Amino acid sequence: MAEKIWVVDNDPSPQYPIYTRGNIGEVYPEAVAPLSWTLGAIKGSEPGWRDAFARFGAFDADELPDELVTLGCFGGYGYLNVSLSRIFAVRTPGLTPELMDQSLFGTSEAPAYDPKPTDESPAHSERINATMGWVLTADSLPELLEDQRLVDDLVANRPDFTTLSNEEIIGWARSHMEQFRHLFAQHIYISYCATVPLGIIQGVTAAIGQPTLAMSLVSGLGNVDSAAPSWSLWDLSRVVRSNAALTRAFDDGVSGLEARIADEPEAATFRKAFDQFLDAFGSRGPNEWEMRAPTWGTHPELALAAIDRMRQAPDEANPQRHFDERHAEREAVTARVGEALAADPATQGQFLAACRASQIFLAGRERSKTTVIKFVHEARLGMHVLGARMVEAGHFDEVEDFGMLTDEEYDAFLADPASFKATIDERRAL
Repeated sequence: MAEKIWVVDNDPSPQYPIYTRGNIGEVYPEAVAPLSWTLGAIKGSEPGWRDAFARFGAFDADELPDELVTLGCFGGYGYLNVSLSRIFAVRTPGLTPELMDQSLFGTSEAPAYDPKPTDESPAHSERINATMGWVLTADSLPELLEDQRLVDDLVANRPDFTTLSNEEIIGWARSHMEQFRHLFAQHIYISYCATVPLGIIQGVTAAIGQPTLAMSLVSGLGNVDSAAPSWSLWDLSRVVRSNAALTRAFDDGVSGLEARIADEPEAATFRKAFDQFLDAFGSRGPNEWEMRAPTWGTHPELALAAIDRMRQAPDEANPQRHFDERHAEREAVTARVGEALAADPATQGQFLAACRASQIFLAGRERSKTTVIKFVHEARLGMHVLGARMVEAGHFDEVEDFGMLTDEEYDAFLADPASFKATIDERRAL
């Protein structure tokens, strides 16, 4: 039994005992909020991950116990299960546990893989082979576009949370998050699909004695959706850099900046563009999967601070320029490696198919991630209204205290908010 110090801590799986902060540390860098973990991770991410495993063909439902296993919360921090992903790799032709560690978690220094008799499964390998065949021949991912439209419709039809009661807000958040499982399963499924071409590319470049070329072959991929906010920030930074009045306003600091330029005629173009930026990318921020964390939409000064840093950069630092350079390098390296494999048509064909698939699935991985982030932001906005009311009533010290309660505690909290004040204060301090 692991020592439990956080309200949502759980025991690690005895059957699949290795976990990592790799990868999840980027999206959950801080201790997880009880509400985010119980409303999103346990009810959506855990079953969604299992759905993705089954869809890929890697596991049967009865292989995973009815406990939290794909995810874990230890000492307050979110972890991902390594043991399961290694079995996934063993069952996937062409993959190894070591390649999976590197692809998903960015490391090859984890504890050594300890094989079990049940890890290998010809039946699962056959199903995975069928999935891999689809990955290497798919020319688009229309289901991800459908998910985008779904979330865009939710955003367009967002309720006016200020007109809802506290009970209605938490009820809306619960019903809204019921779709999270599907969107998260899509993201995990596409992420595992992306490991197929990556594994082939890494294997081929290693076989020809140039393993470092693998990075050039996937550099800049998957950045279509995820890079859009950076490009927009860059454009805004150029507006500031070319405008003397805006430059002076930014020189005085981003604190209170919006108020200082509210009536500034020369800032009208910037204000309009910045409002459009927040409408499009308000869900983004430094910790955007966490419902309690600030985003550009809830704390616009975070975006203004990014613009402030970017405006100092010369025009040569344009992110589009760097993207174009990586694209050109990738095309050149692909052609060079393809030519080097001319004497082995089978390997050459598989390599070129993998390069093509990597463009589709790495971009798809980022698209599915962006869709999930926008979806979570809608629940965040509702809970912000509830949090602001509780601050005004003296039950919260800060708006984000809404995250310090579990989903299961919320009904009792709304019935008697004062009775939870000490609990919330203790959790925030911890």
